[in-house]
Amino acid sequence: MPLPQAACNVMEETKAISMQESVVWETWHGWEESLRMAVQRVMAAVLQDEWTGESLVHVRRLMPEEWENYEEWRDQFLEEQESFEEDGMEVDAFGMED
Repeated sequence: MPLPQAACNVMEETKAISMQESVVWETWHGWEESLRMAVQRVMAAVLQDEWTGESLVHVRRLMPEEWENYEEWRDQFLEEQESFEEDGMEVDAFGMED
């Protein structure tokens, strides 16, 4: 019996992977989506600051070891943001396609 059209479309747009690989896949997907959202929020904040002047936001103070981790992550995030703006989001930037 032939598969319905909807099932064929799902099969063409998905790929079977191991459970272990799916955990890595979901973690990567969540990280990438979070990065996309953060870039959008940073861009929106930049636009708002240009219109209204720089505004300050209160955040929880970090412990010294958290601050070190934050500074390292911030530097990496800003580098990623620049590469997103320069290169755009390539479909296979992380080599996940066959």
